[in-house]
Amino acid sequence: MRETEGLGDSFVFLSDIGGEFASQYAGVSGGTFNAATYVIDKEGKIAYRYNDGDFTKRPPAQEVLEAVKKVVG
Repeated sequence: MRETEGLGDSFVFLSDIGGEFASQYAGVSGGTFNAATYVIDKEGKIAYRYNDGDFTKRPPAQEVLEAVKKVVG
């Protein structure tokens, strides 16, 4: 995705396979991690956040991609 969208090598995508970040920042509802998406800028500030108590809901991919592109410049 980084290459196809021209985001450059300096942009990092992370995945929380073990759920450590999710338990701290997204929360847990009924024993299931909440779905959350964060875009963090170069200064470490949250530029975009999506967190819904319903784990089946996700933000539109285009919306997240636009937030990433704003951060990358």
